[in-house]
Amino acid sequence: MLAYWDSNLLCRFANRAYERWFGVKGSSLFDTSLQDLLGPELFAANEPFIRAALRGVPQEFERVVPHPDGTLRPSLARYLPHVVNGKVLGFVVEVTEVTSLHEAREQLRRHVEDLERTNALLSRSQEALRLAQRLGGVGSWELEVASGIVTWSEQLYEIFGLDPRMPAPTYAAHHAFYTSESWERLQGAIHRAIQFGSPYKLDLEYIHRSGRRGWLDARGNVQRDAQGLVTMLYGTAQEISVRRVARESAWQAQRIAELEQSLMTERAMNQRLKDELSTTRRS
Repeated sequence: MLAYWDSNLLCRFANRAYERWFGVKGSSLFDTSLQDLLGPELFAANEPFIRAALRGVPQEFERVVPHPDGTLRPSLARYLPHVVNGKVLGFVVEVTEVTSLHEAREQLRRHVEDLERTNALLSRSQEALRLAQRLGGVGSWELEVASGIVTWSEQLYEIFGLDPRMPAPTYAAHHAFYTSESWERLQGAIHRAIQFGSPYKLDLEYIHRSGRRGWLDARGNVQRDAQGLVTMLYGTAQEISVRRVARESAWQAQRIAELEQSLMTERAMNQRLKDELSTTRRS
């Protein structure tokens, strides 16, 4: 929509787009005042921009323009001063309907809000996961087979006594975190997982950065691509040193009880043989 308004705010030109916007023909607006066209409310809203344009300052702003049928149309308005020999004679008005742009911007705003809510939920979920891993002494990891990139959870760093701000150790560097026997079993399990997709569950003896040793319940599984090839390994490692000690203590206690029972049985048998031998001699 294009128009020219002189310094007295009287129309000197208006194109036919005014008929669609305001329900009046552009040619019939000649000598019509801008205030009469816009009405008191819309004119009052636009007046600061009008006065600035008459001072020679170009204006650009957004405005919702009412349609004769009552619908509201977002628009972008530009007021371009017409200056001759330093005097403002009027200004050109250019108004473009931006309903589609406004709707796209509104959709983008809602999309951003949805992303922010999703990120907030994800952040809370990640925090809950970190808390659960910390309480359970469980760390998690991922290994991209093709690139060899390893990712550790924060709790896994804590289990091994490493700085979580540092990159996760490479797969080849993992041998330093296990005894030779445990590392050999873990390597075999990972090889079978990559080659055949076999999940695994192992008890592994690990070495903390401080030098102390402990035990992990290590579990791993695979992720395949559309062709069935293993592309990712992932799993967990749970600190079970206390549990293993308790289990071994229980096993040792049971073994001692079994040995004591066997010894008591053997003693009873020996005593019975002695009694039978003594009875035979008296006979």
